[in-house]
Amino acid sequence: MRMFITLLAFVMAGAALGQDRMEAFQFLVGEYTVQGMQPEGDGWVMMGEGVASVYPILGNTFLREELHIAFGEESSLTMDNTFGIDSRHQEIRMMAIDEEYGNMDFYKGEIQEGALVFTNLHSDTPFETASGQKLSYRLTYRKLSDQQNESLVEVTTDRGATWQPYLKLVFTRGN
Repeated sequence: MRMFITLLAFVMAGAALGQDRMEAFQFLVGEYTVQGMQPEGDGWVMMGEGVASVYPILGNTFLREELHIAFGEESSLTMDNTFGIDSRHQEIRMMAIDEEYGNMDFYKGEIQEGALVFTNLHSDTPFETASGQKLSYRLTYRKLSDQQNESLVEVTTDRGATWQPYLKLVFTRGN
């Protein structure tokens, strides 16, 4: 019985920590229109538009992001991302599922200067191109204002020694 009570206290403490730490994710919650941009020169060029919804699941233990952006008539991006705290390992995590490529990937994250920064460098599942090049990603989510958030996606081919801009998503509340 004592072991059960100790285990229950440990689980409850971990859940409470997860709830407190989920506060860092709350700026993401909402319904959005999304603009997708790609780098060009020193700036960004609009590629497409779409919608996103970010909402709590499992008693606000995790957040789910559903995202769809059309890049013209023949290309799109459909993602289902889940954000949360792995209370057992005390780590911020994200699970990403991509419809177009059929990928499932796991990212480790941290809070840097108020932004949520995730990489899949440790997931051992880099994206492999048709030519055999292995790509890993860094995703930075930051609040721009009460009405807008940004997600900057960067790519590396050298396990994180250098990063190149890949995609920028600007989320505006109210779709």
